[in-house]
Amino acid sequence: METNGSPIGPDEAATALRDADAAAALAHAVPPWWYFGSLAALIAVTPVVELAPATALGITATLVGIVCWAALFGLVLGTFVRRIGFVPRLRRVQRRHVLPPLLVVVAILVTGAILHLAYDTLWPSFAASGLVAALVLVFGGVVRRTARTRA
Repeated sequence: METNGSPIGPDEAATALRDADAAAALAHAVPPWWYFGSLAALIAVTPVVELAPATALGITATLVGIVCWAALFGLVLGTFVRRIGFVPRLRRVQRRHVLPPLLVVVAILVTGAILHLAYDTLWPSFAASGLVAALVLVFGGVVRRTARTRA
């Protein structure tokens, strides 16, 4: 076996074979529902930080809540990556698959924030985050169905 005109050794060949086997196994992995459910729940509760009063205690509680939220989010992502057994390679994901959903999510959240400020009420923020959480669950169903049809 040769690469770029120079032979590769048995260690490099074994590594390349393991990488190819891992990629083939990953192509047939079905993401679990708990992953999408956890992400949706974390997204749905984000507007809770807006309930804190604008006092020193309220600001401290908000900051502690954000740190706890980020830790839980990292825990969910880390658990998923460890259980599936891969590190996502985002450079392989095509922009046309990521950009439209991202723009929809940003539009929903910005609309919720604008309505929140315009009407001085919290319901638009909660509605926007709930809608994004529902979209995560729908996306999860599509991803799982696609993975099962490939399996």
